[in-house]
Amino acid sequence: MLEARRRGRPPLYIARKDEIREIHLLLRIELWTAVADYCKSSGENNISLGIRTLLRERLSQLGYAKEKLEILPPPKRSLRDP
Repeated sequence: MLEARRRGRPPLYIARKDEIREIHLLLRIELWTAVADYCKSSGENNISLGIRTLLRERLSQLGYAKEKLEILPPPKRSLRDP
């Protein structure tokens, strides 16, 4: 049975099903231009989303990821984030 959510502050710890982690990549210029060319040819304006799409497709091909992975948008920054 589902309980109605209470109003007010959410609990301090909520187990998230999908956790998002931020990473930073250092790429050689050849890789960067290859990704930019891929994004341009696929009509994707966001290079970050293009990289995530490439990574998802390749990991699915190799069998390391499920076929239907959801690409989540980058997290919205709050005022407390640096």
